[in-house]
Amino acid sequence: MKKILVSLALLTGAATLFAGNGIVVTQKYNSGNQGRNITVTWYVTPTQCKLKMQYSDKDVNTNTYFIPSGGQLLTYNDGPVPSGATKAYFAVPVGNIKANQVGNYTVERTGEVKTIAGAKCEKVIARSGFNVTEIWVSQDFKGEAYRFAPYFQSNAELKALSDAGIPGFPIASVTKDAGGNVISSYEAVSVSNTDISDAEFTVPAEYKNAAEIKTGK
Repeated sequence: MKKILVSLALLTGAATLFAGNGIVVTQKYNSGNQGRNITVTWYVTPTQCKLKMQYSDKDVNTNTYFIPSGGQLLTYNDGPVPSGATKAYFAVPVGNIKANQVGNYTVERTGEVKTIAGAKCEKVIARSGFNVTEIWVSQDFKGEAYRFAPYFQSNAELKALSDAGIPGFPIASVTKDAGGNVISSYEAVSVSNTDISDAEFTVPAEYKNAAEIKTGK
C-alpha cells in the first residue's frame, strides 16, 4: 500500500511539473489606422514558439504564421492557392531578418502588478531613444520568451526583455513618443497556461519549401 501511495505521489508530482508548460496568448492591436484589424496569437513553450497573425482591412483577410526553427523563421499563409499550385512556406535565415530598433533598451522593473485576461503581470518600463514602452509581463509563464527576439526583431517588447534578461511573456504594451503620444499598443484578450503539442510548431505537411519548389526538387 505504501508503494502505491508513493507511486501516486510521484505521478501527481510529474503531472504538476509538466502541466501548463506553455502559454497561449491572443492579443488585439490598436493600430490607430481606420479599417485595419490586427489580432495575433502566440503559442510559446520554454523551447518553441509560433505566431499567428490575423490581418484584415476592406480588401484583405489573411492568416500568416511564423515559426522559429533551427536558425530560420518559417512563414506561410493558410489562404487558398490557384488551382494546381503547391502550397508553399518560406524559410528566412535569422541573419536576414532586419531589426527596426536602434540600440538597446534601458529597462526598469517597477514591481507593480495587475491581472490582465486572468494573467498576473508585472509592469516593466523600457526606454529607447525618444520612445517609452510600458510592458505588462506575465508572471505565470516562467520561460524566457525573449530568446525568440532575434526572430521577431520588430517586436520591441521581446527585445527589451532580452536586453534585461527578464523571463515571462509580454501580455500588454503601450509605446509612447517623447510628447506622450501613443505610437502603438496592444492588450491580451485571452491568456491560457497549458501544455502545447510539438505538432503546433511544425509547418503543415501539405506545404512545401518555396526554394525547393522553385528549383524543382
